[in-house]
Amino acid sequence: MDKKKKTRLLIAVCAMLFMILVYFLFAIFVLKIPIFWKKTITGKGTVGIVSVTIVPVCTFYIGPGWSLLSLCANATNKSVDGVFQNISYRYVMRWNTTRMEYDIYSPRAVNNPFDSLDVNESYFVLDYSSEIFSVFGPPNSDMDIAMVQGWDAPSWPYLFETNVTKYIDSAKHRYMMKWDLPGQEFDIYSPRAAQNPFTKIYKGEGQFIYAYLNHTLQYNKTYLFDP
Repeated sequence: MDKKKKTRLLIAVCAMLFMILVYFLFAIFVLKIPIFWKKTITGKGTVGIVSVTIVPVCTFYIGPGWSLLSLCANATNKSVDGVFQNISYRYVMRWNTTRMEYDIYSPRAVNNPFDSLDVNESYFVLDYSSEIFSVFGPPNSDMDIAMVQGWDAPSWPYLFETNVTKYIDSAKHRYMMKWDLPGQEFDIYSPRAAQNPFTKIYKGEGQFIYAYLNHTLQYNKTYLFDP
């Protein structure tokens, strides 16, 4: 191989390696995607890298105080302690649509009314400090969430934001509430109002919706995506 061909080959290899490096840096620091290296081990040590697995992650800030959140990834471990293992939480509250009141989980209690989380629901979490909350697992797919007449706490289960008008139906829904973390109070959206305190829902946010009747809230990711 002559010198020119060797030079062109070297440039091509360097360009390819540079693009791979850019991809991994973008995945880690922009998309917040953790990279896990799987290794093969023998009695004498590491033989080599077998594969690379990229796991999407739902990451956002919570606290201090109460936060209303959704699992924007399908957690591989859905136990309460498994989901909140990376934060110092005090209570988790789940809305009970049968009694129209909260069930409260405490890691200090001997018995709790629930011990796992549902990707279909929103949860209140009390954390005394501001922390980064992460949920590891694959992204959520299209989803149907059963709604009952009265107040419901369906999740917003995706890694992207959308306009709430894409799924709030004025014929079925009277109000939607999101939690204002700094103010520690609800902001209330009404499809009948001329002006509202918000029009979008973001990654990790939870919500309350008042429904006129029992129905199914349908999430279609392709339709809901709002770039």
